[in-house]
Amino acid sequence: MKNNKLNNILYITFSITIWYIYFSKFIEVIMKVIKYGYFYKVFIPSFSLGYIIVKFLVKKGKEYFLTISHENNHQIMAILLLSLPKEFHVDKDGSGYLIYNKRFLDRIIVYAPYFFFPLPLLLIFISLFLKSNTLYFFIGIYGMAIGYRLAVIIRDLKTYRIQTDITKYGTKISLFTISAFLLLFFGILVSYLLSPFSIDGIKFFLIEIDFRDKLMNLIELIIQLK
Repeated sequence: MKNNKLNNILYITFSITIWYIYFSKFIEVIMKVIKYGYFYKVFIPSFSLGYIIVKFLVKKGKEYFLTISHENNHQIMAILLLSLPKEFHVDKDGSGYLIYNKRFLDRIIVYAPYFFFPLPLLLIFISLFLKSNTLYFFIGIYGMAIGYRLAVIIRDLKTYRIQTDITKYGTKISLFTISAFLLLFFGILVSYLLSPFSIDGIKFFLIEIDFRDKLMNLIELIIQLK
């Protein structure tokens, strides 16, 4: 019980910090990226197509494949956090589960399907080895992958009241923590568009921040609230 309360405090603190530091930076990134022609000519249409494919076009076996996507995000995050999976199972009715070695960061693995974008992140890595003349084609694939994944995330979040991933740690805390991770990961994906085929845009979003001033202001705000 004490460990759970401590973890709740840590995740709430983390979430508040992420929102405080990165929300304004995310808005800045959006304002910059919408000025690029490939953003509204290629990214937005392909993003919309990826979203529509999940939302309206995928009918037969939809629940089965979307559950595979959901459980696979648990699995990938578990591997990345060195919590090796033991069993992966999905039924045709759309139910499924993953069993893995639990670690200190178990909660991140549990939340992964609601914020993690493995394919778009993999595409960013692959793009570092591509040539600039493939820009429009790559942005099209990239946008579609993000739209597809976001549609799955929204679909899962709509049923948050019955999602044990969310309710097991407390619904309000879980949703708030997931929102912070979504802000962070979606910010990374969008900021990449500032400088495709490099990580300069991502560095601008994640690193080019006056962390000292931000944190000092946050601490002062917390003291005033007390």
